[in-house]
Amino acid sequence: MLHPFFQFFNEPRPYIDSDSSQWPKEWSIIEFKSYSRLQQIKLPKPELGKINLEKAIVARKSEREFSGRPLNLKQLSSLLFFGAGITRKNKDLNSTRRAYPSGGARYPLEVYLAVLNVDGLTPGLYHYNVKKHSLELILKEKTAVLKTLFYYDFVEKAGAVFIFSMIPKRSTIKYSNFALKIGLIETGHLAENIYLAAQSLKLKCCSLGGLNESMAHRLLDLDGSQEITFYALAMGL
Repeated sequence: MLHPFFQFFNEPRPYIDSDSSQWPKEWSIIEFKSYSRLQQIKLPKPELGKINLEKAIVARKSEREFSGRPLNLKQLSSLLFFGAGITRKNKDLNSTRRAYPSGGARYPLEVYLAVLNVDGLTPGLYHYNVKKHSLELILKEKTAVLKTLFYYDFVEKAGAVFIFSMIPKRSTIKYSNFALKIGLIETGHLAENIYLAAQSLKLKCCSLGGLNESMAHRLLDLDGSQEITFYALAMGL
């Protein structure tokens, strides 16, 4: 008998015709979240180091001993682009594709940054605008407050923490409850991209299963239902 957790995902799903021309229009529309009225920080051109993929995979590990030295915008730009950025551009935004696979190209994930110590950035919470490859400053906040979002002492010396959220409706309109399972899988793909990019850039990275979601929702002004935070990655030197 299936565990109730998996039974939830296997509840009846909507019929998906093999002929995509019969699909509802909303199944092919990719939504992009943006904060147009907030301060925009354009990110520099992303670039990885010269390490090859084999070495990056073998060397990848979770590291918790950060130096406390600051990250820079070039590093953040590269981590965001090669982790979650648009890698296949098209004039038709609904035909764009990103660095990680997404079920039905629904892209329910959003990426935020808790900036603790990054040269050129005010400590606070930022949203990654994937369409413009830029950061949007949501909230200026003291580093001490930001650190309380996470349950680990080693985060205190990190430069930034990536916070991942999901907007379920982007995928549930096509896949019903199964969309939530797909979204969790997608986050794993995205996070591993960032891990390998961090290895290429000689940065330290550690995934965080524990996150104060209620506080994150309050600071990011999310309702915890239409958009939900659930996973994070600490990054530093």
